[in-house]
Amino acid sequence: MMCTPQQRSVGCRAAAVSVALGLLIGLVSCGRSGSADGSSRLAAYVGKTMGDAGAPIAVEAILPVNNGCQDALGVYLAQITAQNPTVFRLRILDMKSPEGRALMAAKGIKCAAVLVQGTTQFDLGAEAGKILLEGPMDPLDLYRVLCFQLKTTAASALVLPEPPDDCSAPRAEERRKAGF
Repeated sequence: MMCTPQQRSVGCRAAAVSVALGLLIGLVSCGRSGSADGSSRLAAYVGKTMGDAGAPIAVEAILPVNNGCQDALGVYLAQITAQNPTVFRLRILDMKSPEGRALMAAKGIKCAAVLVQGTTQFDLGAEAGKILLEGPMDPLDLYRVLCFQLKTTAASALVLPEPPDDCSAPRAEERRKAGF
């Protein structure tokens, strides 16, 4: 909304602020809500550690639990950990909780993230390239990182299921087209 010099009134400014706020809320919520009753599908997993303590692949997911934005990603991680507890150890934290905020601050993370073996940054070589598991994450990027870790860290021939198509973040190709 543009305000001409003649229209620069409190009402015009308030309307512009309302439009901007609406866009910001839409971006922050990722266009998704939690389950039909307004709760998050991640609520059952938040703050709990899944998998064996000695599992070779450690995963910490710091996700927005209140709006459903990354629920599918967190549920995918919980499912593969439940199916493979001797290979994966998972902890899901609400990014707005004191523990989630503390871990984000310690790692210099500003948005939702998945840490695998303590990092969000991966170089998977020429085929998959560099991957950052922060912000709006491509579920296939997470899948590629976990498969890479299976080969290099766990020396396992385990075949993971691909993440569901309804995972909450836009694919990397869509983000690149949008200029992100």
